[in-house]
Amino acid sequence: MKLKLTKTTSTIFFVLLFILIFSVIPKLFPHNNIIFWIINILAILFVIAVIVDSYSSRKKKN
Repeated sequence: MKLKLTKTTSTIFFVLLFILIFSVIPKLFPHNNIIFWIINILAILFVIAVIVDSYSSRKKKN
């Protein structure tokens, strides 16, 4: 069975990955500072990706 990666399935996958990284992993390793550094870097990259995506989608509409 081949999974067809549509926008809906990729969004669901991204949300599940986001929940795993930002809520489950810190509870498993509560005193690991390296994981918090990684989470902070991923949060910054997520914000940058959202800004770039909104800019590129706005540019395609014009």
